[in-house]
Parts: sequence; structure tokens; C-alpha cells
Amino acid sequence: MTKRPLLYLLLFLAVPLLLGPLLAPWLFLLLKKLSVHSFFSGLADERFERVTTRAVQIIALVLVWPCLRGSGTVARVAPALRFSKARLRSFLYWALIGVAMIVVIYGVGFAVGNYSLAAKHRGSFTLLTTPLAFIVGAILIGALEEYLFRGFIFGSLRSRFSFASAAIVSSAFFSAIHFFRPRLPAPLDEVTWSSGFQLFPHMFALFVPTRDWDFAITLFFMAIALCALLMRHGHLYGIAGLHAGWVWALQSGAALFDQTVRHESFWFGWGDNAAQGALTALLAIVLAAYTWRIRHPATRLDTPAPTP
Repeated sequence: MTKRPLLYLLLFLAVPLLLGPLLAPWLFLLLKKLSVHSFFSGLADERFERVTTRAVQIIALVLVWPCLRGSGTVARVAPALRFSKARLRSFLYWALIGVAMIVVIYGVGFAVGNYSLAAKHRGSFTLLTTPLAFIVGAILIGALEEYLFRGFIFGSLRSRFSFASAAIVSSAFFSAIHFFRPRLPAPLDEVTWSSGFQLFPHMFALFVPTRDWDFAITLFFMAIALCALLMRHGHLYGIAGLHAGWVWALQSGAALFDQTVRHESFWFGWGDNAAQGALTALLAIVLAAYTWRIRHPATRLDTPAPTP
């Protein structure tokens, strides 16, 4: 049976964007009906845009496995998922590197006075316990996103295109999807079956180029580095560890530190998340350039599948 990875990739991207907006109005109206009961009262303020986004995400999650199987990506990526103690050590090693990178960013920011320890954590036991709360979530995000973005999306593109083309396209998508947060200019007066499609012109409404450019660049070049490391090492464990280390350190730092002057720092961005600053974007560019240069061309994952 001929595999069509690009067809299934297109289906994975298109179907949620069509079905999600169709289902969203009915889900939204159902939530409003449930909100009259005290147990569901918190649903009363749920925005239609958020319901639509969740509908798209849920449909995408349901489609992941059938699209993976249909595209042939499961068989292609299976060797990269095979467990070994060496790969587990690689996960831990790269997780520590990911944590160290973000610690450096926060350390520099703390040294120059951009960050300060949040008042609620000063002299508190939560200074030690707060980071523990993010460990499981960070590991899940690192593993699932690497399997989806580098395993499925990059892998599908790589089966038909060069490494550079597949890495650039998949990395641009990885960066853009983080800003998929639709917002209508004004709340809807009435929700109808077609209301979800009214969000299409506003899918990236919360993306503000003057504020978010550095975060978008960081995401893009981090993804480039992850693609290159996948090619070099031939498995997903190392990049999942690196990704998890970044997420854990960023979430922990955002919870533990406050930005002294918000919305005014070029190097450290506009919030407590260190990934939203020019310094982190510069670090991501350096990492991407280094990993691109050391990429080993002889791995199985770096050999395009023959075109049928």
C-alpha cells in the first residue's frame, strides 16, 4: 500500500480547522445551558473563541493516531522511539542542558535587575516546591510535542523534501501555532452555526508583532535546532529532553520571578517568561546555527523515502 504522508499531513491540518468551527457553536450553547447550574457556574464567562480553539485542538488530538498510521510515519519514526538506557541518559543529559540555558537567561536578568524573586516566595518553602509541580507537565509537553512536530510533521515533510525545506516549513508552523489564539473585535450578539468561521480572519489576533517578534523567532530557531539534533542522533529522546528542560525551567522561572519593569525590556521581553525576549532569541539562533553545522547526514531519518 502506497503511503501518502503529505496527504495525511494536509488532512491533519485542515480537518480540525473545518470541523472545529462547525462544532463550536453547539458546544458553546451547551456550556451556556450548563452554566445555570451552580456546579458549572464557572462556564458562564467562557468566551466563544476559547471554545472554538479547544474544539480544534480536541479534533486534532483525535486525528493524530490515524494520520500517523496512514502517513507511514509510525513505521518511519519507530526506530527513533525504541527505548534504551543510552537514550534515557540522552533524555536526562539534554534536559539538563535545556534547564541550564534558561537558568543562564534568568541569571543574567536577575544580575542586571530585570528579574526579582516574587514576594510570595521569599523565605517560603514554596520556593522549593513550586518547580516540582511543573515536572510532569514539562515531560509530557516535551515528549508529545516532539513526537507530533518533529516526528509526524517534520518526518512527513522530510519524506518528500530536503532537510532544509522540511526543517524550515515545520519550524515556521511550530512557531505560528503558538500564536493561534483567535479573538473577535467584539463579542458576538448571537451565536449561529456559522459563527466559528467568523474567527478565520482573526485567528492570530492576539499576535502583536512589535511585542511578540522575539518569541516567534525563538520558537522558530529552537525548532530548527531540534530538527537538526533529531537528524544527528536519530532518536526523539534527546530532543524531547531538551524541550522538556526548556519548558520546566521557563514555567518555574515565570512562577518564581517577577519582571521588575514589565513591557519595557528589549532583552528580556514583556513578561516573566524568559522566552519572550531578544536575549533568548539570540541564544536560539546561535544554537540553531551550531546544530545545523554539526548535523550528521548519514542517519536513517535524514534519508528521504523514495517517491512512488
